Amino acid sequence: MGIDTNVFNDPRTPREEGLHLYPVAQTEFWLRMGRTWLSGTIREDMVWFKNITDERSANSSYAIGWKVPLTV
Repeated sequence: MGIDTNVFNDPRTPREEGLHLYPVAQTEFWLRMGRTWLSGTIREDMVWFKNITDERSANSSYAIGWKVPLTV
């Protein structure tokens, strides 16, 4: 949370100041499947500006993996 003094990162325009908030939610999961593991991550980044409503956004990311041991 903080104050951004140049929201649009443009030196030619008047300074646009805005209060912003960046909450992040993340979940990880692990599932054992025999000798292997299935894993995943779900993440949601939110960008919220108090005065500049058209700059608000949400960014999602997803990851999945499968760990397989190569030894006996």
